Amino acid sequence: MVTDCAIRRNGRHCCSRCAIVDRCFSKNCQQGATMRIRKSHFLALTFLLSTATSANGLRCGTKLVLEGESTYDVIQKCGQPDSQEDLGFIRKRDDYVKVTRYIYDMGNGKFLRLLDFHNGKLIKIADGPRQ
Repeated sequence: MVTDCAIRRNGRHCCSRCAIVDRCFSKNCQQGATMRIRKSHFLALTFLLSTATSANGLRCGTKLVLEGESTYDVIQKCGQPDSQEDLGFIRKRDDYVKVTRYIYDMGNGKFLRLLDFHNGKLIKIADGPRQ
């Protein structure tokens, strides 16, 4: 990232933090460039963390539903699903697991959210088709 204080004569960059060749002779220049870089890293990290949360969770108003929660917890946070499907049973090791899918319609123009439960425990949150 090149800042205005990081540009010297002849268009050369002066701060080593900005992938630059020459050194800046002014402490203010180097510190200013460093602060701007740290701010950009902070913003990028914040963006990445916010997308990670939305990919692995479901936000219902101010409440967040994450994998591992029970059907009871999900209904307490998000209300009754718009649709509920019993997908049957699957075999895991020496036991059978009941698979249930809750479908939440998040509104016009947004993706449906598909929540898969195994024996009442939330295993997967996925996007369905856009409504």
